[in-house]
Amino acid sequence: MRYVVAFDISDDRVRRKVVDILESIGLRVQRSLFEVEFKNKNELLATKKRIQALIHKGRDSVRFYYQDVGAIKNFHYLGFGEWAFKRDLILFF
Repeated sequence: MRYVVAFDISDDRVRRKVVDILESIGLRVQRSLFEVEFKNKNELLATKKRIQALIHKGRDSVRFYYQDVGAIKNFHYLGFGEWAFKRDLILFF
């Protein structure tokens, strides 16, 4: 289950905790963007629950974008950095 997780969190302490959670299961590809491959739905739900308990619901935003096979095939990559979903990586020159 592949997801892109994006966040906008104003409090430094809360943001650090969310980053720690996401770094333990995914790859940080930009300051507030992670590529994560969850093992199953339970891991996804548990991660959402942990993050929801930390954020301020009226101020912060965390978004989980599911990446199905079609989305991965239509992925375009420019610049530097790693890509979490490497095993399906196709390079275009």
